[in-house]
Amino acid sequence: MSFPQRQLAALVPLLLVLTASELALNRLAVPALRVPTSDSPDAPPPLWHQVLDHTALFLQYFTTCLAIAIVALYALAFLRRREALGPLARYALAASAASLAGLAVIATASPPGETLTFWFETSFTALVVLVALSQLRRGGSLAAKLGVALIALTQSIHYLEPLASRTAAGREALWLGLPDQIQFFGQWSVVLVALASPYLFAPKPAARALIHPFPGLLSIGVAAAGAFLLSYSYEVATIVASSGLGLDLGPGAPTSHLALYVLALGSIGWTTIACLIAPAPARRRLGGGLALVVASGYAFAWPLYYLTSAVGLIAIWDAARDVKKEEIALLAYLRGGSNGAPEQVGAEGHAPERQKAGPAASASASASSDGDGDGDRDRDGDGQQSANSPS
Repeated sequence: MSFPQRQLAALVPLLLVLTASELALNRLAVPALRVPTSDSPDAPPPLWHQVLDHTALFLQYFTTCLAIAIVALYALAFLRRREALGPLARYALAASAASLAGLAVIATASPPGETLTFWFETSFTALVVLVALSQLRRGGSLAAKLGVALIALTQSIHYLEPLASRTAAGREALWLGLPDQIQFFGQWSVVLVALASPYLFAPKPAARALIHPFPGLLSIGVAAAGAFLLSYSYEVATIVASSGLGLDLGPGAPTSHLALYVLALGSIGWTTIACLIAPAPARRRLGGGLALVVASGYAFAWPLYYLTSAVGLIAIWDAARDVKKEEIALLAYLRGGSNGAPEQVGAEGHAPERQKAGPAASASASASSDGDGDGDRDRDGDGQQSANSPS
């Protein structure tokens, strides 16, 4: 593993831990635990809440700096991905990632104006759209690729509002309720992608993932906690949904809508945990990227949330190329009785060499080669069949 892939492999999990901590402290604990002062509205909050607020603020800035560095490393990594990207795609992705990182530095150091905000959101939208378009190549998991495209679509919908504000007709539309319509479509697109996440990103084979108890129990617990919060204190639930995930439940939302929200929360929770504990390394990387997208939310109120959302999408895009090969190789290992370890799966996704060329080994090797996204045959340099093929 060469530079900068080695650094990214270490920094992206760290970013996930810090982003989850920032979500828990800055976006959930601080607003939910704010104590109202009945004596005077200008009275300072208690000391413990001030300490919590300042700790969360420091964590927000520190995580933002780390996310900027990771996006800059991805810009360099795009330039070196000659085996997976064409020249035009490499330079376009590198330019958009570099511009996003550079504009994020300015937006974090000083309050951004309208022009800087527009170009920052433009660079973010350009990056996620280019990531979705760059996967229009053979190979990889088709379901994960579709998931990347849908996530990129949900992340791009909010850009319609600043784009409309740059035109005369768009400014008129802003007065006629366009922001509310954009928020409505964007929010429900997030809910639909969350509901579809088990079909798009769940580990394969699905039967092995479904029988694992831990993701199911955890997702049921998360959904039950959300349902309890909605029924016990709807006001606190709206604060948590708005501050933490950027979703506006609205006053008096219909019961059917609330049920869909809870079901979407359970679905995305199960998919994320199932991916994070999957045996295939690429599936675990995909789960980390999905967790970053979820933790970023849909508020897009701070540069950090743009950056972590972009890093999460790139991590899913990167893992989608390798996950199918790795899972086919691991399945062949489990079925074929190989004497190698699952960790020996190579970059091409083939299972380790069998010790005995029995019928089961031949069938597993055939499944490994025929199931490959590229559809290539194993042959040596003289055009003869390789040792794994039946003579």
